[in-house]
Amino acid sequence: MRKTTLLLFSSLLIFISCGSNSSNNRKSGETLYEEQVKSAFTNAESVKYEDTTFFLGFHMGMTAKQVNAHCAELASSGKLYKSDRTYKYNIKDSVNEKIDFQTELQFEYFNNELFKLSLHYTGKNSKGQSYISGVGILFSVEFSQSWGKILEAQSYKKYIKKDAFGDYQYYFIKGNIIVSGNDSNYVFTDAYRDNLREQSYRTSVATDLANDFNL
Repeated sequence: MRKTTLLLFSSLLIFISCGSNSSNNRKSGETLYEEQVKSAFTNAESVKYEDTTFFLGFHMGMTAKQVNAHCAELASSGKLYKSDRTYKYNIKDSVNEKIDFQTELQFEYFNNELFKLSLHYTGKNSKGQSYISGVGILFSVEFSQSWGKILEAQSYKKYIKKDAFGDYQYYFIKGNIIVSGNDSNYVFTDAYRDNLREQSYRTSVATDLANDFNL
């Protein structure tokens, strides 16, 4: 009886040990991947390209005037169209030919240099008709699958990272360009210029606060 009990106890210890090792290995793997993702983002912030073409002929560093002129050219060639005083771009669903997504181009600048372009899903199709709620998930799937394959073919490297809400999101990185997508936006970001913008903002806030204390 005592031998049986000892054997059972030993087996239990081995089982617990194996389970613990498996869990630790899994955590180690996750930690390693998280470090790789963090490193990829940090590297992107340190890479400076003055002229990086990334989508529809746009390139980071363009002035607002250059962006407006380029949008007009794209509209004249049929790549974009103007509606409600903003430029729109239609994204076709690669699986269902009856579905497409109307997106609005949104630009952000730092020191009058383009550092971010967002394709914002309007919740409508190319005809301006509103979709029922929930179709946005197809917009997200289209990014992770079809767009993801195209980006990887163009030497972008794929990473998966949790966002601020704990949801997993796909990112594609090449040089200083980070491309991300969810159910409402596809975003192209110049990580180098975005980092400069954040540093400038923090410096400005710290300076203002110091000045307030010295009033």
